[in-house]
Formats: sequence, C-alpha cells, structure tokens
Amino acid sequence: MNSRIGRTACLVFVMLAAAPARLQADDRADPPQAGASAANANAIAPLSADAKLSFYLKSAYGPASVFRSFGSAGVSQAQDYPTEWGQGVRGYGHRFGSKLAQHAVKATIQFGVGAALGEDPRYYPSGRAGVRPRTEYAVTRTFVTRMDNGASGVAVSRLAGAFGGGLISRTWHPERQRTVAGGMKSGAISLGTDAAFRVLREFWPDIRRALHR
Repeated sequence: MNSRIGRTACLVFVMLAAAPARLQADDRADPPQAGASAANANAIAPLSADAKLSFYLKSAYGPASVFRSFGSAGVSQAQDYPTEWGQGVRGYGHRFGSKLAQHAVKATIQFGVGAALGEDPRYYPSGRAGVRPRTEYAVTRTFVTRMDNGASGVAVSRLAGAFGGGLISRTWHPERQRTVAGGMKSGAISLGTDAAFRVLREFWPDIRRALHR
C-alpha cells in the first residue's frame, strides 16, 4: 500500500512539475494571437504550408516535446512500466527515449494527415465564460478541429497520430507488449493527455495571472 501511495505521489509531482514548462513551451511553438478565440477564428488567415511545417518541427522536436516526454517518462517510471526496463537512470533513459520517439512519430503522422486534409493545428481559446463551458470546449478540441476553410471537422490527424504513434511504438517495446491492443491503449492514453493539456492551456492565462499577482 505504501509503495502504491509513493508511486501515485511521484506521478502527481512529476505531472505538476512538467506542466508549466510544457505550457510555456507550447506558447512559443503556438503563440496565442491577441484577441484570438473560437468566436473570431474565421478572421484569422490559415497557415501556409511553410508555417505548418515550422509548427510541426517545433511540436515534434522542440522544448514542448522534451517536457512532455520528461513528464510522461516519469509517470511510467513511477509505475515501473514496462517492468523489463527496470528502474534507476538506465530505466528512465529507456522510457524517456521511448516517449520522445513515440511523440515524434505521432507528430509526423499528424502533420502529414493534417496538411493533406487542410486542418489547422492551432488551438483557439474558447472565449467563453465559466469553468464548465470552457472545460467542455477544451476537451472537445481534442477530437474536433478548425479547417483551413474556417469550418469545423473531426480531428482526423490527431486521432491518426495518437493511434499510429501508439501502434508503431510497440515495435521497440518488450515482446509481450507488441500487441495491437497495447498500441491502441497507448493511443488512447495519448489522446487523454492531449485533452488534459488542452484544458490546462485554456485556463493557463488565468493561472499565470494568478501566480504573478
């Protein structure tokens, strides 16, 4: 029981420690435009092909990817998952490298599919009032995206990236985890993490203002 409590505490600590750095890195990769929100997104010009490429490179290989992988590897380390990789520096190194590689694969698939389908990879704040409406909006943005033509559509690229990255990552995991079910589970966890960070990003300006009072 004490061991389980300790792992849970470690998990929470790692996520809380990594979240602010990840959000700040996200702001550099995808800077919020002044006054931009879902309500006036149609007034904002779509990203060019070069801008989407730049967005992808920062997302896949920039500081945000490192911070995300740092936190995610810490969670896996606390859970001793997979057990074959052990603990200590060597075990963490395996997990950190795995998370970095999986995120790069995910981002690459997301970029390719998104560019082909004309999806806008940027996050637009809801512009709504109230915790519940803003939270609901942020969570749904994991599965719904803005298209280059201003319409809303299913975030096919995000779904393809999450599950594609999860399935491909099975190739370097221990043999017992090289299953379709394991890859799909990893993809679902990735989407859940995306949803959590979108909620944090929606409220991040408010949190930052409160911290700097």
